[in-house]
Amino acid sequence: MVTSPETLLVAIIAVPFIGGGLAILFPANARNAEAYLAGLVTVVALAVVISTYSRVTNGGIVQYSAAWVPELGLEFSLRMDGFAWLMATLIPGIGLLWFSTPATTCHPPIPYPASSRSCSLSWVRCSASCSRAT
Repeated sequence: MVTSPETLLVAIIAVPFIGGGLAILFPANARNAEAYLAGLVTVVALAVVISTYSRVTNGGIVQYSAAWVPELGLEFSLRMDGFAWLMATLIPGIGLLWFSTPATTCHPPIPYPASSRSCSLSWVRCSASCSRAT
């Protein structure tokens, strides 16, 4: 299946939104599954960005434009040149490096039930206890 580089620009934006929509469907205690989904979204986004390389080399520009509110003369435009391609490659590339690092052995100092939805609070407690331990 051959896709035009213009539609790949839309895919670069759509992939993280689709991944976020899928993450909402997971149960509250499915951290590992959500982490693997985040890694998969990162790999797909990086692959889509890399696939536009041949079009962006040697000063090329990939553009996508669609009418948004034609009565007002507004349109939705996306544009990727060499510098934008570099930044779009770095962001999921760094995310992939973060995903591939092993997890720390730090645990929250205060136990909480697995069915609790205080994940962000427990993460803050865990990171605070790790920073005190070092």
